Amino acid sequence: SDYLDVHSGLGPCGVLSLFQTADEGEEAADAARSWFPTVLRADRPGSSDPVTVGVLGPGLDDELAGTGSLVVPVVVEFGTRDVPEVFSAMRADNWLHNHGDPTSAVGERIRADMRDAFFVEDEGWRRAVADDGLRTVRAALDAVAAPP
Repeated sequence: SDYLDVHSGLGPCGVLSLFQTADEGEEAADAARSWFPTVLRADRPGSSDPVTVGVLGPGLDDELAGTGSLVVPVVVEFGTRDVPEVFSAMRADNWLHNHGDPTSAVGERIRADMRDAFFVEDEGWRRAVADDGLRTVRAALDAVAAPP
């Protein structure tokens, strides 16, 4: 099984980061490295890197395992704003849905902050995300289509 989990929000603005969670020496780690040799980060969920911890929280590998085929989990992440800003927007959004009124002025501001945390209103950012995203999807499709 092959998965590309596409995100935005974490990492340097406009920069593509690819993460995989297989341990060194596993077939999945070797496959991911061969598919994405120049951009792959092989961080583990136990890493102290806040980007990795936020993206690859415990359980992703377990959730995808058990299919009887090789699972190569790869997370595609496009950076937007600084990590504390993204996390702050997410906390506010959580509060809004649990305690606030989404139709209020505060709710509208929180929703706007949430959108800004995950989408940069900039042509250069959109172009980088589109170009790098298409290259990543094509590389994944080429890898899946190639014989083992």
